[in-house]
This record gives sequence, C-alpha cells and structure tokens, in this order.
Amino acid sequence: MTNRVYANKFICAEYPIKPLNVLKQILMMFVALESSGHLIKQPKLQSFLMERENKEMPKNIRVFAYMTSEISLRNALSFSNMDGYMRTFGEISFNPFGFHIAIDSPPINRPYCEISNFSEFDFNQSSNIILPLQYLIPKLYFPGVYL
Repeated sequence: MTNRVYANKFICAEYPIKPLNVLKQILMMFVALESSGHLIKQPKLQSFLMERENKEMPKNIRVFAYMTSEISLRNALSFSNMDGYMRTFGEISFNPFGFHIAIDSPPINRPYCEISNFSEFDFNQSSNIILPLQYLIPKLYFPGVYL
C-alpha cells in the first residue's frame, strides 16, 4: 500500500479491493443496523444487494468514505433539517474507515470521498483504487459532527 498524508488531514492511499463487493458490504451494514426498514424499502436496493452481478445501484443513494480512529454507530439512518436541507442520512465508523450514506438528499457539507461509483465495477473484479480520505473523528451520536 502506498500512501501520502497531507497537511489538511487527507490520507491518500491505494487499496487493492473488489470495489462492487465492498460497496455492497457497506450498504448491507447500513441495512442490518437500520431498524425502521426505510432503507431496504428503497426502490431497487434489495435487488442490487441480493443479486451478485447487479450493478444498478439506486441513483437516489450515495455512499461516502472517510478515515477515522473511532469505532461508533452514529445512527444508521436519521432524518434531519441541517443546513437548510431536509436530509435522510446515516453514518457508521469502524476503525480505520467511516461511511456516510445520503438518501434523496445532498450529503452533509464535509470533505467525504464519494464511493458510489464502485457500482461501475463487476462483482469480484479486483482493482487498485486510490482514495483521498480525510481523517475525521466523530464527536457526537449525530452523523456529520466531528472534532
């Protein structure tokens, strides 16, 4: 793994991963932890997750990543009026990564790295992906609030 740490707390590293597999695993974590059922009822999400070869991630769902040293469930799915937008979003962090999901709403104004385009890869296709991830430390239970 090659990496660079920049003064603005971005860690740019190359990861040998299977991008579509990783994206589906992240979304499945959100589905498993979200108790209202709102997420799994999103059109086309269930088939995207359950059909291995399906690359048609719902367009209304966006997934973002960041680097962290914290392990916390920050609310798998919540509804909020933040920055003047009604948002449906959630966040999960487990050292060394944190993930943010936005549904039918813009992401919180944070320097996340969007990984929704991982759906363009084939299932089990390996690739070396360079991700510029900002280092963020979750502060409260609410998604999008950091030290």
